Amino acid sequence: MTLKTRLAILLRGTRKTERGAGRLLTPLAVRAASFALLGNTRKTERGAARLLTPLAVRAASFALLAGCVVAYSQEKLNPNFTGGEVKTIKENSQGNTAHFYFGPGARTKWHSHEGGQIILVEEGVGLYQEKGGPVVELRAGETHYCPPGVVHWHGASPKEGGAQFNVSRGGITWLAEVTDEEFNAPSIHK
Repeated sequence: MTLKTRLAILLRGTRKTERGAGRLLTPLAVRAASFALLGNTRKTERGAARLLTPLAVRAASFALLAGCVVAYSQEKLNPNFTGGEVKTIKENSQGNTAHFYFGPGARTKWHSHEGGQIILVEEGVGLYQEKGGPVVELRAGETHYCPPGVVHWHGASPKEGGAQFNVSRGGITWLAEVTDEEFNAPSIHK
């Protein structure tokens, strides 16, 4: 690419992406790149060319580099998704996973999750109960979402065990044990 072509692209403020579409460069990158490509001279009031100081040249180079980093760090389109915009959520996206087998009668203590919890029963039977609600039975392939801060317990049924894959976010607050009376209460299946 010739200097003239580069300068024309920079002055327009766009660059070609991998898919051929124009993407705007930041104004800082445009100014810095134009400045750097035009050379390290500037016009005086009388029209004479004067060399720029090394500090100005370094500043222009840094600005060009910063603009390029910003332009190339923009999220690329993922070819595995179609039909509209899909963005990776980076804030508050750390999850914790746990994979347990609960034998018949086994269960957690009452607890809550700062960012909520998803309970997936992979095999067998599982139970859960949110404080104040009924005991609910989950069968293989069924899930339950427990919202942030909701006190609950989960485990196997009294007579049948099961495997659970659980995903939660944030810290866990552990509370009292689930009593036999609470655990053995009649369950419902939603």
